[in-house]
Amino acid sequence: KDSLYAIDYAARVALELGADIVKLNIPKDAKYPDGNPTEYASIEYTYCGAAERVVRSAGRCLVLFSGGSKLGDDDLINKVEISMKAGATGLIFGRNMWQRSFDEALAITERVQNIMREFGA
Repeated sequence: KDSLYAIDYAARVALELGADIVKLNIPKDAKYPDGNPTEYASIEYTYCGAAERVVRSAGRCLVLFSGGSKLGDDDLINKVEISMKAGATGLIFGRNMWQRSFDEALAITERVQNIMREFGA
């Protein structure tokens, strides 16, 4: 579900089906589970490199990366920076915003907005 193969394939399918927008996860790590095509078993990638590959595979589709499980502030900001550097259009965060106190949510939202503005989002 979170392998580079599965997410890269989903991005490509969205493009070929004519989707305007696609919401995807960022591949979690560089481990290659059994069942992946051999081409994917030889790919070495970083977290940022995986995000870039997925955005490239989505072509003209706008890519929104999912927030996923609840993260600490530093990990969340890192995810935002990597997503935007990779060329994502934006992010969809749920629990990463709503499962914080009101003041903490406002503070982290402001940090996220500032990063996104740097990338013209």
